[in-house]
Amino acid sequence: MAKTSETRLGVVKTFLSISQNSKISLKAVSIDNAVFKLHYLLSHKLLLICTAFVCGHQYLGGHIDCIADKGISSNVINTFCFSTSTFTVVNNVNRTRLGAMIHPGVGPVDLDSEEVIHHAYYQWVPFVLFAQAMLFYIPRLVWGHLEGRRVEYFVKGFEFAPLELIDKEVRINRDLRCIRIAALRRAFVERLGYNEYWAASLVFCELLNAANVIFQGYAMQKFLGGSFLNLGLEVIYPDGDVDRLDVVFPKMTKCTFHKFGATGSIMNHDALCVMPLNAVNEKIYVFLWFWMIFVGVMTMGGLLWRVLTLCLHSRWEGFTVALLKISNSGALDHRSLQKVVMVMKFSDWMLLRYIAKNIHGIAFKEMFDGFCEELGFKKPDESAFTTLGEETLPLDSEERIS
Repeated sequence: MAKTSETRLGVVKTFLSISQNSKISLKAVSIDNAVFKLHYLLSHKLLLICTAFVCGHQYLGGHIDCIADKGISSNVINTFCFSTSTFTVVNNVNRTRLGAMIHPGVGPVDLDSEEVIHHAYYQWVPFVLFAQAMLFYIPRLVWGHLEGRRVEYFVKGFEFAPLELIDKEVRINRDLRCIRIAALRRAFVERLGYNEYWAASLVFCELLNAANVIFQGYAMQKFLGGSFLNLGLEVIYPDGDVDRLDVVFPKMTKCTFHKFGATGSIMNHDALCVMPLNAVNEKIYVFLWFWMIFVGVMTMGGLLWRVLTLCLHSRWEGFTVALLKISNSGALDHRSLQKVVMVMKFSDWMLLRYIAKNIHGIAFKEMFDGFCEELGFKKPDESAFTTLGEETLPLDSEERIS
């Protein structure tokens, strides 16, 4: 006990030490948008939480408990029914509405003539939820590979821009900052017209997000035996005396165990099984129904927004200028901004927006003013920039100022 207390105290001391010595916190470079984050951050993590929740109940609280004849071990019947899936009877669901059955779908059955519903999904729920979580993250992995850290290449070193006077260790003097801004400006100018692949890759990954939502909706529909697409509506607008959730996620089911008798004939043993995990599964899938609707609507809205920005880029300069201004807090010259965005390709404008999102307003204003000078839209401001000659400086050149 004393050793555990010392360990916890050591962790607290370490955390406090890090907190006291860490004067700044640098955020990661943003290479996507809010809709993208809805997929690989929120949806991914929510599904992982659901997976952990189901696994916790399945392996800590029990997953199935079947009642059968005394001659059959409970462990045997539980393992058999969990592995081979249990079932309910369609006619018995209808009889439940008449009060003839206690549990929906549970009652006498003739397997040769009556229709039954096998609940084969039961043991696979945590695995499917985990696979869904991974599918939500795959488009982000693809985009990270295709993007090739291009935005990071442009904005590297400018995370310190608003912190110049905080700490001597990370202070960048004005001359060095001007050198970096000029290098950023020149590197961007050199790549004008060569950003189509970058922009097309982003749009492709946004389409992957949309395809993933559609695929997952179809997959869950098949997984739950055709009951997922209408699940939310049936919860909101219940029809009849039987709860639809008790039909899709029954808490009591049937299982038939076959074994040989003393004379070699096959004996059928009817078992009644309690399905405690379905109390959790039904809530998870009802939540997922609403969540997938929300994610799908937001994803389609994001694609429509992308099409809108593409169509209006060269047709409505006020719209394009406003979007760039929203991306950065720098006070940009409106007239120069209008001229620049109208001569840029859509792909170049997209990259410029992501650069604007990731660097401080002051640094971006100086970079943009210099960019306008390069294109001849603005007279040089000698007080803002240093003369660098014709050689392009690398963006990752850093120098510590002591």
